[in-house]
Amino acid sequence: MVVLRNRAQRGRRLSRDLTGRSPSGGVYAGAAISYGAGLNPSAPVFARNDCDPDDATSAAGISNMFPREPVLAQSKAGTVLAICEAHEANSDSGISHFLLRRSTTVGYSWGACKAVGRIPAFDADDKWGNAGCLRPNRITGRIHWFYTLSVGALGVATNNAAIDAMHTYSDDDGLTWSAPVDRSADFKGGAQGWWIAGPGKGVQIRRGPYAGRLVVPIVYRTTFDNSGISNSRVMYSDDDFVTAPTLAGPAIGPVANDDSNEFQICEYGTQGYLFGMCRRKDGDWHATTRSLDGGATWSDFVDQDGTGGTTALGFSGAASAT
Repeated sequence: MVVLRNRAQRGRRLSRDLTGRSPSGGVYAGAAISYGAGLNPSAPVFARNDCDPDDATSAAGISNMFPREPVLAQSKAGTVLAICEAHEANSDSGISHFLLRRSTTVGYSWGACKAVGRIPAFDADDKWGNAGCLRPNRITGRIHWFYTLSVGALGVATNNAAIDAMHTYSDDDGLTWSAPVDRSADFKGGAQGWWIAGPGKGVQIRRGPYAGRLVVPIVYRTTFDNSGISNSRVMYSDDDFVTAPTLAGPAIGPVANDDSNEFQICEYGTQGYLFGMCRRKDGDWHATTRSLDGGATWSDFVDQDGTGGTTALGFSGAASAT
């Protein structure tokens, strides 16, 4: 949510479409931004010829990538950060990299494109990544990025070590980032194989007894490839993810209550209650769940297909202003 802080901004109408795409394959993260009229961006935030000229990937000649799955967040200072997966082929799987742009004009103009999230162990052309989740802390100003790296293409990893739950953060509004750390032991709970953070940016609870808590949605499978049943959960932290977060979510029941994916959460009410939505049954319908204690416990999923399980839902995208 963009907060209009000054009188000039409050006098204008600000509309957004943060996930627009162009026919040529570019990603318009802010394609419908308008200040009154006539000031829409004329170019995508990420285009196929985007690259970081200082990055070894570009030096190797890999500069014509396919941008996919933009992840966006607004920092405490108001800067909009956009990270996308840069795939070497027009596919959700296969070799991919990460690119970052920053905007101090609420998406109207953007800074230089920079490669982020790289670690030496994955520099070889055999890795797949998921851009995961950006979660700013509006109290401390720290911006967290949770993402996934995997040896090999999506779905072909054969052991837990090949699916890494990564974490990095920025304390200077996204200009520089800490060295990425593999926090699989903290974020995966020891039993999961395949793991992804997000989609979306999670929440920082604003109201009630758990105000300030960071809650990030995650999805994992019990197998190391993408063949197993997936489960939607959250990880939450009261210390800015300095120590291992607490993992929680709806109880894992029989198959009918599992197979949840693409989990998203938002805050509601005056006591910091949380509402969650996900897709279920391989995209056939969606389901909802609630937490009344800051994400520590959740109700069982309630299916919301309304048509006997025939309504297709590709992704879940519950909106959140937090």
